[in-house]
Amino acid sequence: MDVSPKRLIIWSAPKCLSNVFHRSLQTLKRTKHFRVLFCGPHYFGPNHCANYYPELKDSELDLEGLSVKDLTMETMKNLLTADYPDVDLVFSKEFAYCLPESSYQELISGKFASFTYTFLIRDPTRAMYSNYKGFAAPQLNAVCMDPPGGGFYELYKFYNFI
Repeated sequence: MDVSPKRLIIWSAPKCLSNVFHRSLQTLKRTKHFRVLFCGPHYFGPNHCANYYPELKDSELDLEGLSVKDLTMETMKNLLTADYPDVDLVFSKEFAYCLPESSYQELISGKFASFTYTFLIRDPTRAMYSNYKGFAAPQLNAVCMDPPGGGFYELYKFYNFI
């Protein structure tokens, strides 16, 4: 009997403790894990819309078998909806600010209709302070905090859409 795996995405903003949640799910057997897939196209893909970071080299990419030219929204969606034999759960933690509004409708229909979405939202004051502290570190030499507004506006928009 072929049973499709449960598919779960947790949507968050940076510094909302989503890594802690993700790490706890990594202890489960028969689980395929992804982490911020949509950040790849947002920051480094052929049609990237953020220029905060230096160009990514293929050797720095941690998605096995993919190169930087493969960092597209379509490729990331295909990874999330692919068949994974012997897997009970496909899980990803994602940042809503990396998701273009033009993708919202597709993420509730078709191959994504069976996905479960949950939202992890930390007190924005604490999350923003933590984010700021990280970007204020002298070794980063950051010119701005990324994302502007901590990603909460985009998370709010996507939450209301869902």
